[in-house]
Amino acid sequence: MLRTLSFRPAIPAIALVLLGFNSAAWAGPFCPTPNISQWDELAAELDDMNKNGDELTVVADNATLGNDGVTKLEGNVAMSREEGILRADSLEYNEAKQSVKASGNVRFSTAELDVDSESASVDIAENNARFRNAKFQVRSESARGSAGQIDIAGDGSPDMRYVIYTTCPPGNESWLLRADRIRLNQETGQGKANQVRLIFKGVPILYLPYMQFPFTDQRQSGLLAPSFGSSDSSGFGFGIPYYWNIAPNTDATFTPSFMSRRGFRLDNEWRGITGTPLTERRDGHWWQAKANINADLLPNDKIVDDSRSLLDIQAEYAQQHGDSYWRWQNQLIDVSDNNWFDDFGSSLADVSQPFYVSRTTGYWQQVKRRRQLSVQLVAEDHEPLSSTTTNLISRAPELSFSGRQQLGYSPFYIGFKSQNGRFSTDNSDTQTIREHYQPWVGFEYKQPAWWVSARADYLASRWETQNAGSTIATESRSLPVYSAEAGTHLEKNHDKGTHVIEPSIGFRAAPTRDQSNAPLLDTHTETLFWHNLNDDQLSGLDRVRDGQQLSSILSSEWYNLEGQRRLALRLGQIWYLENPTINIPGETLPKNYSTTLFEASSMIGQRWNVTATGEWDSQGGHLDHSQIRVDYKDAVIGDFYIGLRQRRDLFRQATLGGQRQLSSSWHVNANGLYSLDDGEMLEADIKLRYQTCCWAIDFGGKRVLRDNSGEPDIGFFLQLELTGLAQIGSQ
Repeated sequence: MLRTLSFRPAIPAIALVLLGFNSAAWAGPFCPTPNISQWDELAAELDDMNKNGDELTVVADNATLGNDGVTKLEGNVAMSREEGILRADSLEYNEAKQSVKASGNVRFSTAELDVDSESASVDIAENNARFRNAKFQVRSESARGSAGQIDIAGDGSPDMRYVIYTTCPPGNESWLLRADRIRLNQETGQGKANQVRLIFKGVPILYLPYMQFPFTDQRQSGLLAPSFGSSDSSGFGFGIPYYWNIAPNTDATFTPSFMSRRGFRLDNEWRGITGTPLTERRDGHWWQAKANINADLLPNDKIVDDSRSLLDIQAEYAQQHGDSYWRWQNQLIDVSDNNWFDDFGSSLADVSQPFYVSRTTGYWQQVKRRRQLSVQLVAEDHEPLSSTTTNLISRAPELSFSGRQQLGYSPFYIGFKSQNGRFSTDNSDTQTIREHYQPWVGFEYKQPAWWVSARADYLASRWETQNAGSTIATESRSLPVYSAEAGTHLEKNHDKGTHVIEPSIGFRAAPTRDQSNAPLLDTHTETLFWHNLNDDQLSGLDRVRDGQQLSSILSSEWYNLEGQRRLALRLGQIWYLENPTINIPGETLPKNYSTTLFEASSMIGQRWNVTATGEWDSQGGHLDHSQIRVDYKDAVIGDFYIGLRQRRDLFRQATLGGQRQLSSSWHVNANGLYSLDDGEMLEADIKLRYQTCCWAIDFGGKRVLRDNSGEPDIGFFLQLELTGLAQIGSQ
């Protein structure tokens, strides 16, 4: 046995180099498992050989020291350090030149990979290494490849010639990445490649004379994966994004694309974030600012023969200092024409929106043990997207204040609310100033099994309408509002689980005041729901419902011994002790009692769940609105749902969808929204995925009913994902 104690080659750097290519590699459960069991034996052998710690150890069957100072080792040669073992049939060590040459079945093994080469040489003085005709295999992943020559510099940065790379298992070459030369810079984490060819199923699908790419988790600038698609409205589309890593907290993406029916398009996105790192947010002191800018441009849309654009700026600032919290949010949207969202929206919600909103919101809150204060400033502008959308009202701006103070440690509270805002109507010189002040006193007492609360508010509001700076009308209103709530929590355990019942009751009263002359700014009728059952079902401050009412909610839940909720029921209704008379134009007021809210959900077995919600009008004998949905979830078969929803005199719709793993390779996901009134599919999408160990392909389609034409827009997409190259595209 021969031991040399000063030999420190740079060979272990190859492990970092080759692993960098496969930072995003993935293998499904049906893929062959990489062979990593031999590392246990290798680790044991290293422990035995490296008793001298970090120093190099060399063992061989035979060793010969020549007159020229060259030591020749033959037979089961193994050279080891803590990082791994270099094996060869023979090895020559030149002490004068401080070099090592290995030949014959050369294999370098670490915990991460195996490298086989025809020969290897190490220049200890220059701290570099060279492998010739090398093949590599990553142990924990499926990545493998070969290179005609691998040179590793002293800093661990490799320069590889005639490289072939794939993540397919041995014997499978579904895709290959070939390059004449690849250089990886360990310091910057950036790779450069020349004459790159991507081959799929024996067919070249991509050629790049030069490319840059990241080979670490650190973000790097470079081209991303191209995108393909087709739709009725835009035709065939193709785009290649470029990612610019401006700084660790700032980046941008530029996506030039071409649509066969519309022409050239450029999408630009900029993102930035700064503030206190998460690891340093201690004692409630931190701040954060972030922004996102999207600017999309079509210099000349061939369909409309005009330029079109979208600008969307979003910014947010948040800060906490002890018990005080600040937040500022801003969204500015501007589009060149009313049909932008309809032409380029990807969902039914996009294409059917009647207007868009630009908004700025500033918010401050202070929360102490017995006192809460908040201030909010809002400015917003509504822009119509249709000629039929009129009388949109914007705030310019509105200032709100809210305060609440507990009186000592008693259950009594006092509070104050105020709103002062200026409202304007689109395409009009008319503006309305609204002032609102609302002091209140209240009582709250909670116990584990019951609770009770009561409150008295006094609402004072004033409106001043101006035109061209002159006051043309004023209106004022003041009235008290009284409310109270009480409830209890009842729980009973039995041999099959737990039964919980929670009944609650509420009371509200407000006198009648003439409000017919007050402008309607931001007030509209709300759908009766659980959160407003003990309120007047009106949003905004321009109308206050009068009358006296009692509201009640009864909920019941059953849980099994494992804590799963098997059945839940809830009912709610309002009884009018004095029928209301204040309404919104076009609204029909209820009499004697309201519609009945209901909600039920049941877990049937371990896979089925049924949910039903709605609002029943017992006076008219019909459902105002309802929804029922059945879900089936199974880890093997898949997840599926079917549902029906309707709102009287407006729509009746059916929903259907799910996802299923058809086999070890095939997976399908589909969703649909169907109009029962029109007998037409409003929105539908399907995605079929075929996946193997080293590649996957997604293809599918989407159908959306366009709002401006009433015609469906049908689009298709195709996406190829090569395992191990996904990390480049995701940057």
